[in-house]
Amino acid sequence: MDLYCQRLERTTAKLAGMGPSCGTIRFLHDPARPLIIRVTHQKLLDFGWEVLTSPPYRPDLAPRDYELPLTLSNALQGKACDDEDDLDHWSSNFFESMPV
Repeated sequence: MDLYCQRLERTTAKLAGMGPSCGTIRFLHDPARPLIIRVTHQKLLDFGWEVLTSPPYRPDLAPRDYELPLTLSNALQGKACDDEDDLDHWSSNFFESMPV
C-alpha cells in the first residue's frame, strides 16, 4: 500500500509539472480492494483529484444500467423539491434530456 501511495505521489508531482493545462484529474478506483480504497481515496482528495469509482462487478448489469443511477445521483446534488409535483416535473425534464 505504501508503494502504491508513493507512485501516486510521483504521478502527482509529474502532473503538477505540466501546469494547469492538465485540467481536472480524475482517478478511477477498483472497488474490489476496500482497504486500499480507504487509504488512497483520502490521499487522492489531498492531491485535489476527483475520485471516481468503477461500477461493482455485476454480470447481470450492462454498463448503462450502472450509469443511470450514477447520473441521476449527480443530477440530484443540491436539488430540493418543494412537493411531489415539483419532483415529477424535475424528473420528467431529467429523463427527457437523457440520450436514448
